[in-house]
Amino acid sequence: MPINPLPPQITYHVPLIQTKSFIRQFSVLKINQQQWKQKIRQYLELSSESK
Repeated sequence: MPINPLPPQITYHVPLIQTKSFIRQFSVLKINQQQWKQKIRQYLELSSESK
């Protein structure tokens, strides 16, 4: 039997770290929820104007 140099756990390790950092950024956005909502509203208005 050949030895597998990379077990599946290690393959998923990097995406997990990226997901954790994304969740951390998202929780920061939750703190600034009012600004976040304004940005979404501005973006939606801009995208609707460009159509």
